[in-house]
Amino acid sequence: MLLGKQTLAGARQSGEYIDGVWVAGAGTVFSLSASVQPITGSDLQALPEGRRDKTAYKIFTNTLLQTANDGLGVSADILTINSVSCEVIACQPWSNCSLAHYAATAVAL
Repeated sequence: MLLGKQTLAGARQSGEYIDGVWVAGAGTVFSLSASVQPITGSDLQALPEGRRDKTAYKIFTNTLLQTANDGLGVSADILTINSVSCEVIACQPWSNCSLAHYAATAVAL
């Protein structure tokens, strides 16, 4: 159970490198329940340079979200939060209470 949860829309893009060029494949759309909080303080300072001036959120969910990995040809999940497209830049297991879930960070595109 997540406090203050809302339903978010997500998109996962597939694709592959062909002769060194990324070619996007068919994507999938999904929905997830999550608690969405604005990022503040040390979490804001931990964002990569060039992204600290963008709207960012901490997301607590039972859904494992995908982050980008260029070496593996994996694109990050894109979530729609408050009508804004946001890229998932981090997702890690979070179990500081009896309910295991994931803590993710998403930044507006």
